[in-house]
Amino acid sequence: MVLGCSLVFDELFKTMIEKGTQFTVIVVDTSPSFQGRALLQRLSTYGVNCKYTLINGIGCLIPTTTKVFIDAHYVLGNGGVVGTMGTSMVAYLASQYKVPVIAWCETYKFT
Repeated sequence: MVLGCSLVFDELFKTMIEKGTQFTVIVVDTSPSFQGRALLQRLSTYGVNCKYTLINGIGCLIPTTTKVFIDAHYVLGNGGVVGTMGTSMVAYLASQYKVPVIAWCETYKFT
């Protein structure tokens, strides 16, 4: 499951496709920007199996999820992560189902 839209995700999934790994990505989207649509289009062009849902639909899909990837806008010195709208809700639901949450962030975004 992926929340956010980052070029880090593009590189990650391209590398996994090149290695021949089989996987499905659940793209979670939030309003008002709907950045997940752009990520969904890019991943589909790479040949990645994708599912798309708005944030209110994650309750049905989280039980089948093995990992949650979050695009972090920046990471604070105390370990806090600032992400897109709905990040805390997705992380909380993942913790209830014991699904690991991994925050992806470029190193220049650490404060």
